[in-house]
Amino acid sequence: MAAEAPPARSDSVLVRVDADASTRERAAVGRALGTGAGRALVEDWRVYALPSSVTLAQARERLADADAAEAVQLDAKLQALETPDDTHFALQWDLPAIDAPTGWDAAGGAAPVTVAVIDTGVDVSHPDLAGRLWENTAEIPGNGLDDDGNGYVDDVAGWNFYDWTNQVYSAVDGDSHGTHVAGTIAARRGNGAGIAGIADNARIMPLKFLKPGGGYASDAIVAIQYAVDHGATVINASWGGAGYSQPLCDAIDQAGDAGVLFVAAAGNASSDNDAVSMWPANCPSASLMSVASTTQSDGLSSFSNRGATQVDVGAPGSDILSTVPGGYGYKSGTSMAAPHVAGIAAVVAGLAPGLAPWQIKAAISTGGDVAPALAGATSSGRRADLAGAIAAAGAGVGADTTPPDPFGVVSPAEGLATSAAFPVFRWAPATDAQSGVSAYRLMVDGVQVAQVGPGVSEATAGSPLAEGSRTWSVVAVDAVGNLRATGARTLLVDRTAPSQPVPAAPADAAPVAGREVTLSWSAATDAGSGVASYRVLVDGAVAGSTGPGVRALRTGPNVGRHTWQVVAVDAAGNESVSAVRSFTVTGTAARRAVSVRPLRLTLPARTASGRPPMLRVQAARPARVTFTVRRASPARRVAVFTRRVRPGVTDVALPAAVARRMRPAGTYVV
Repeated sequence: MAAEAPPARSDSVLVRVDADASTRERAAVGRALGTGAGRALVEDWRVYALPSSVTLAQARERLADADAAEAVQLDAKLQALETPDDTHFALQWDLPAIDAPTGWDAAGGAAPVTVAVIDTGVDVSHPDLAGRLWENTAEIPGNGLDDDGNGYVDDVAGWNFYDWTNQVYSAVDGDSHGTHVAGTIAARRGNGAGIAGIADNARIMPLKFLKPGGGYASDAIVAIQYAVDHGATVINASWGGAGYSQPLCDAIDQAGDAGVLFVAAAGNASSDNDAVSMWPANCPSASLMSVASTTQSDGLSSFSNRGATQVDVGAPGSDILSTVPGGYGYKSGTSMAAPHVAGIAAVVAGLAPGLAPWQIKAAISTGGDVAPALAGATSSGRRADLAGAIAAAGAGVGADTTPPDPFGVVSPAEGLATSAAFPVFRWAPATDAQSGVSAYRLMVDGVQVAQVGPGVSEATAGSPLAEGSRTWSVVAVDAVGNLRATGARTLLVDRTAPSQPVPAAPADAAPVAGREVTLSWSAATDAGSGVASYRVLVDGAVAGSTGPGVRALRTGPNVGRHTWQVVAVDAAGNESVSAVRSFTVTGTAARRAVSVRPLRLTLPARTASGRPPMLRVQAARPARVTFTVRRASPARRVAVFTRRVRPGVTDVALPAAVARRMRPAGTYVV
């Protein structure tokens, strides 16, 4: 099933609420959304059920005045990643393909491992799943009480997070998808009936959050937390969507920190996850393994997503026979590929309980069979193999001694000046293919001033930065303590205003003739970031600005009295304001000397009809002069002629042809 686009509207909203906010401020978030207090998720995120659906813009508008709301997202809807069947096979070709029989020979004695199937429901009455289901032994079945105090009543066999009940299977919903996934992982083997699952030692924990119409990320998050809290070692996630959910990725990171491997289907859009993200498969967690689908000939399934960086390994996913409610059936999709890897992970974890999630992931990636079709389609270029993963884990997955990959800082820019006591420092996320990035440390002048988690790419110092030139960088730390530092940048912290500029001219209360006034002032000084500009205020309004080297501004106020002052601004934005001065514009300008024009034309204002006028030209030097004669009304050109004139005064008679054209009475323009 294709992934859904991010929701345009939703009646469920995720909000990250400031952990340091007061009780009143936190309650204001729910009130702004028209609902209650919401339900806690992960990393300060809460989910709020709304009485009606809203767009993201509407949610942000409602929360605009809620100071405790740090971020908001619509609750992304996720879908089961199943491709409809279109061919059938009589046998489980997938098990020999992953060398399961050889692996079973080597898997004797594997300890029981709980695998959480977060999906649709699972038919827990299926005979081929008998003895392969997790049980919450701290809960007494059917007594209507929360015996173990975990917040879930009678959760003996898991939980239905969509309907918030203990019914993990519904015949009405079908729940075929989750049942199929569970059978691939752990169906009974050697019982003389049905199919064989990959991991005899696996115990399936059914956690339902999907229905035929899909499910919400918030329910998936709570299901992940349930799995972690109740002892799961592997989580299978055969679902996804195009809508990014930061709290979902945070929950996967937390699961990894608790020692849980998260196996995700890569998606069925035949697309490249490196270019078009699929979530949660693209969450940047070292404990997440993204799985593509392969065919019986080790080719990439036609529907499968790929990704040389974002997809880790391939596994059989085309025409897979497994359990379905009431019997057995074939399904195709990366949903079917993921449980092959989850089953292998359960066997490896049962044989080597001390391995961290990233080490199990490494054993599966390096122990897989090379598949040419997966070169460039996955980061490993391999198809998962049970026997190979067991061998790789047995040989020992080496300690992680490699630091995170190089990364860089983003802002503030090199040499920037700021007046902020708590500037925000930002960087590009680092990656680490082995144990994964676990934290970032913000360093100022060689001292750690803040530390944030792996999903965060900005921080502020815990206390105000001292004034002066500061050197800062960021250090990425992986799960075993390897470090990678960025290059250093310089930040100038300056919270001291420049010295006060002093108005120089005009003198205070002086009269000023004319409409143009030049205002000037003495220079301000700034020992920190330096004066960057001056801003001139006339009658309290900005009249103009100048650079640091210009200390005068010409302006044109109306006649009357005006006040003015100068504001000096340094590079960090600190300001100092001069004393207020006044001046009065009188409107009388000084007489200006009249310059002699190089060419002057004199002609009579009136002349008798039919008599051509005599033109007189005064020139400063010899010149060739072009005369144009036009009739004023109706407007039209009469003639153009040229004459040479000498220095001084020259009388010019109109040519006879021009004179004839000017015989009609009227007004002419020369």
